[in-house]
Amino acid sequence: MHCYWAARGLAERGHHVFVITNADEVEPEFRIALTKSDRDADGEYAKTFPESSGFVQVHSTQAPDAELYYIPLNNPSVTRLAGIATDLIREQNCDVIFAYYLEPYGLAAHLASLWTGVPYVLKHAGSDLYRLTPLEKLKVSYMEVMKGANRILSAGPSLARLVSHGVPEERLVSNVSFELPEKCFNAAAPALDLTALMNELRTSKSHADLKNFAPLEQSLPVLGIYGKLGEFKGTFDLLDAMSKLIHDDFELYLLALSNSWEQNHFQHLVSELNLEKYVLQLPFLPHWRIPSFIRSCTAVAFLERDFPIAAHGPTIPSEVIACGKCLVISEEVAQKQRFRSRMRNFQNILIVPDPKDHDVLAARVRFALEDSQRTEEIGRRGNEELAPRFNHNRYITALESVLTAVAGEEPVYTLARRDAAAVNENVSSRVAREFPWTFKLLDPDQQQLLDQLSVQLNGDSTQALVDALLSHFQHRSEPYVLAVCRYESELQGWRNSGVEVNEDGVFDGRWTIDELRSFHPFVRSEYKVVEFDCDVQSIIDGLSSGRDLTAASANRPTKVLFFPSSQPMRINDDMEFMLRSLASGRSNTEQLLEMLTKHYQLEDRAGRERLTQLIMVALESLYREGIIGFRAVPSRRIKAAATFVT
Repeated sequence: MHCYWAARGLAERGHHVFVITNADEVEPEFRIALTKSDRDADGEYAKTFPESSGFVQVHSTQAPDAELYYIPLNNPSVTRLAGIATDLIREQNCDVIFAYYLEPYGLAAHLASLWTGVPYVLKHAGSDLYRLTPLEKLKVSYMEVMKGANRILSAGPSLARLVSHGVPEERLVSNVSFELPEKCFNAAAPALDLTALMNELRTSKSHADLKNFAPLEQSLPVLGIYGKLGEFKGTFDLLDAMSKLIHDDFELYLLALSNSWEQNHFQHLVSELNLEKYVLQLPFLPHWRIPSFIRSCTAVAFLERDFPIAAHGPTIPSEVIACGKCLVISEEVAQKQRFRSRMRNFQNILIVPDPKDHDVLAARVRFALEDSQRTEEIGRRGNEELAPRFNHNRYITALESVLTAVAGEEPVYTLARRDAAAVNENVSSRVAREFPWTFKLLDPDQQQLLDQLSVQLNGDSTQALVDALLSHFQHRSEPYVLAVCRYESELQGWRNSGVEVNEDGVFDGRWTIDELRSFHPFVRSEYKVVEFDCDVQSIIDGLSSGRDLTAASANRPTKVLFFPSSQPMRINDDMEFMLRSLASGRSNTEQLLEMLTKHYQLEDRAGRERLTQLIMVALESLYREGIIGFRAVPSRRIKAAATFVT
């Protein structure tokens, strides 16, 4: 999905993008259903943009025929991909190679780069680093691919893993973050015409075996799921929960845009639970149809749990929220979202603490579907309050910048052969890479002065560079430049810290204040509050959006909370005071409320109640970020209440 929107976005800007893939060979379980109109010259599959002269061309290998035979017989995917890529690079005089995934595309890009002298950029997935690379018989090959890339797109804890594999830090890029194309993923996307789609797919040779499609009854709500199905995806948990609901006379449809190697088990469970009437399974649809699929559902569920790769960060929740639909999500996935601090359970999202608890899951699904007006309202609020400010243009700009820079370089192995010593960058280049916003605030003369810093880049740590940088510009720059530098240096230190999961947390955002009073809040993550003389986050936002906010923000002191995440929080004095109170070991929520009420000298009932509500919202925000946890009194049995914390 990322590759598709990246190729299309680059082509829209006038670039010529040649996609070399083996997608036409993919197993039936994972094949996307493309219609004739999708593949037509004016279709969405390989898009052309006459206004910019950019285009996407797709070149796919086909299943090996009888001529491709040798002992022992296998499919030489890497050989064929590398060969096709090499021919195209030479024929089209390509400037740079971009490979996504180590196997087989990274290997193929590595070979094509060696044969053509064209550098490559690599983007990895969590499975690449945490499941495949540790395998002894694959590790050497993958490490050569990683060390041969001019740049690797990565982020978070994976950066440290790559460095441990011998990848120089200067080749790692962490500021190219995928963002959805808001022109497609929005609340105005048209709903999918299922009948027309099924008729079109049946005319396709590869999907002629689709069963006859009966239109869905309009009176029943539709819960949608999409992506791979399986145990870790919560799919089978959802079927069990559906069975409970239907047994309780609450009927619904499950519209599943899903498949996987566990397809047979899925179908068997559907039959065993007598759900055939209520489950409609579609083949995987292409990326540009996903917004319409989302809009055709009453609500959409994403229930991934116990996922074996901790670094896995799915995009599906953002897609659903961007399209304005009610999202039912597992607590595990909720903790991974950038907007987790703004989640309000039962108000702008529905969170399932553990999908393996089928009774709770059934109750959440019922809540999501039984009142269509309420469901639409949750989806609307989710879109307004949770949806990140998607900026696909910013993503394409960042990717384009990396590819353009690498296109002007020689491949790593060419440089290595020319000079066996490590290739060093100068100080200004390193500052531009590690402290991009600080660098951007400097004028050209100041940027050139950076190379006069006495820092040994190979031997000195990032902190040594920060110290030298702050000292060098202490009396030569505007104060806000130093503040932004301090901010970025703090961010560097916290970015690679691991985020713990709230395994012992029990708060789900729906319980009443009275029920929460006996809970024991505790600080479960290191944190640091840093005070700045200016509003550094607004300045950086202005630089990112192209607006000059330095004048308005330069004299606006702010406090920023840093913790094991890449998203610091701007906080006020009240939040800092509450954090210090929590860290001091107050025994329960009741005592915390009493202490804060006295601190703010609130004696009237209305003021106390309002403060209590605000504290509950702040506690939930801190919990969602993983900074605090809640322990319930073991002897107390908690019962779900019907009121909300607002």
